[in-house]
Amino acid sequence: MYIGITNALIILNLDYFYIKTFFSSIFLLIIPGLLLLLMMKFRQDDILLYFIFTLGLSIAFVIFMGLILNEVLPLIGINKPLSTLPMLIGFDVAFLILLIISFIKNKKNTIRLSIPEFNYINIFFFFLASMFPVLSVFGTNILNNGGSNNIVLIMLGGIAIYVVSVVTLGKKINKSIYPWAILMIGISLLLMFSLRSRHIIGYDIHQEYLMFQTTKENFFWTMQNFPGNAYNACLSITIFPTILSSFFDIGDEYIFKLVIQVIFSFVPVIIFIFLKRFFEDIIAFLSAFFFMAQFQFMQQMPSLIRQEISILFFALFFLVLFDKKTNLISKYALLVIFGFSMIVSHYSTTYICLILLIFTYIVWLFYRKTQNRRIFSRIYEWLRLKKRGNKEEKAKSYLNIILIVVLIIFGFLWTFQLTQSSGNLVNVVKNTTSNIGKIFSNELRSEQAQQALGGSVRTYTTEDIKAYQNNITQDFRENKTWINYYDTSEYMQYEIEPRYPSTDTILAPNSQVETISNYFKTIINRALQILIIIGILYLVFFKFRERKISAEYIIMCLGSLILLAFILIVPYISIAYNTERLFQQILILVGSAPILGAAAIFRFIKNKNRIYIVMSVMMVCFFLYFSGFTTQFFGGKPGLNLNNFGDEYERFYTHRSEVSSLKWLSNEFDPEYELYIDKYAALKAIYFENLYNRSPIPYILPSILDRNGYVYSSNSNTINKTIGVRYDHMYLKYNYPVEFLNDNKNKIYDNGGSEIYK
Repeated sequence: MYIGITNALIILNLDYFYIKTFFSSIFLLIIPGLLLLLMMKFRQDDILLYFIFTLGLSIAFVIFMGLILNEVLPLIGINKPLSTLPMLIGFDVAFLILLIISFIKNKKNTIRLSIPEFNYINIFFFFLASMFPVLSVFGTNILNNGGSNNIVLIMLGGIAIYVVSVVTLGKKINKSIYPWAILMIGISLLLMFSLRSRHIIGYDIHQEYLMFQTTKENFFWTMQNFPGNAYNACLSITIFPTILSSFFDIGDEYIFKLVIQVIFSFVPVIIFIFLKRFFEDIIAFLSAFFFMAQFQFMQQMPSLIRQEISILFFALFFLVLFDKKTNLISKYALLVIFGFSMIVSHYSTTYICLILLIFTYIVWLFYRKTQNRRIFSRIYEWLRLKKRGNKEEKAKSYLNIILIVVLIIFGFLWTFQLTQSSGNLVNVVKNTTSNIGKIFSNELRSEQAQQALGGSVRTYTTEDIKAYQNNITQDFRENKTWINYYDTSEYMQYEIEPRYPSTDTILAPNSQVETISNYFKTIINRALQILIIIGILYLVFFKFRERKISAEYIIMCLGSLILLAFILIVPYISIAYNTERLFQQILILVGSAPILGAAAIFRFIKNKNRIYIVMSVMMVCFFLYFSGFTTQFFGGKPGLNLNNFGDEYERFYTHRSEVSSLKWLSNEFDPEYELYIDKYAALKAIYFENLYNRSPIPYILPSILDRNGYVYSSNSNTINKTIGVRYDHMYLKYNYPVEFLNDNKNKIYDNGGSEIYK
């Protein structure tokens, strides 16, 4: 009946009070997974775990069902297979088949799900957690309208107090509160960034949105739209959002800004469920919070849609892998489904997963084959990897070589054969091997890698700006000879000078307060990094031999640490793949390490809850620093999530004035002439096809401008008279050449926040 009502609402396009969107969300994100679980005769008493698997399977079903219909329907003359009606019919047929199979397999079976009972204190914490998303939405809306950040600050401070209170109260808090609190905190932190601006914001997300819009425009996905493009090979940002858009009556940008953020907020919940299999619930709770306390979770992941979906499947894969209750057939079916879904969602997440699986399998296999041989046995005993004088029996293994081979084969076929999108991987391997001799050079490491290794990022100087100007000018004048450049005498008087963010910082009560605050921030960050290392080593040398925690899980944690060190140290890789994203991904596995590290150091303290309280305070301080909360009081670099000024705001915030001017330019642009638009404004222009296809020049310097070319001035260029660029692995900021433009070009558009010259 529910399916029939949903069909009627979709066909008649009835969406009063978003009723169609509500029914469609259940139709797409709940029913497919529920039917698949029933078909597998999957049994779980945990209602939360059952829902998590339902959601994950539903998303996987939508992606692969969309892919099947995308490939099959054109063969029978339906050229827009991803449009609403063909998709609706396809899903209805599939649901009918699944429903019949599920009914046959579950005639005599019933599902029993228990709902926990709460006392007054737990009801209070339940509703208090529910307020965080409300504060996040209202707070960001006020900021978007030019108001204060007080509500967002209250939310961040409230989360900090909430986490410490939950840990301090200990057993007085019902364990069922933990996942709900984690989910609410996750949603609030993701929306705090994603709902900034009325439009999508960030870096990668603009290119992802282009893939989405191109697929939706044709209601058909094909690699021919962008041959060899790795983004286009990610079904998480092509087929999946296109189907959601076909069924939901909300703006396309809010598919990215709202729907997928809510989906991704379940990842910390999965971490909690996963880690509580090995550790106490309170450790799992703090581990999930530590995952969310990262800067990259709050202010990077919301603009990395393909990685959000892929990491969801990555987390689900390991949740199933170490599950002891699911029968083998259902278990391997789930592993294959989630593994394949991860592969088609994001390439880099897949590579990291496969590396960890291969490393773990080889190490564990070697250990098992050698553990009872005399020489190796003595070494293992000396390393505390084996109990002295004990001949170990065959240990349980979760990993299967066949599963790993199947994932590798599918990954190879998808990346190298079907989509031919392996160019990025091939280039990384080539550049890494060719520069392997420069292992001690910081020039081939990202800023994040340099900072993680204890170095500092060099502040750019006037000489760097001049070098940038001279190199770009020389390159253009030698290779782009068709451009009608200005004479040297016409632009020499217009100096390009560096602009530093000092004028955009939040002022501290005094400089000493800011210095102490930054010093304290560094200490906490380094302390947690050290505790992670200690925690993983504690697992290896103290818990491995006990076999109470899965040996494969411990090996996987060690592999995560080695992989992170490898990417930080080896030249070029950290430039090609953001180390912060890698760290965020492996935290799914090693998030418990800092708590374990602290417990190992202070094991003489009998009351473990005291250790957990101290760790909760440390993690909360870490969270408050990296969320930008403390900056508002102690001074420093302003964050986009809390301020309407600063470098991040200038680079990534999308203004209505910019959307209006880009739309006008797209309609009026004459492709005969060059278009100059700075790198960050170009991101916002990327899904205006007329502009994107012309490959605009991302540099604005008087020495390379075409006399007849267009020059686009973003909000930052127009209001702040500055321009930011990435050059030679540095972010440079200099004065926008507005005087030159006013003296030598005509202003053909001005809406007060954005201008266009010609």
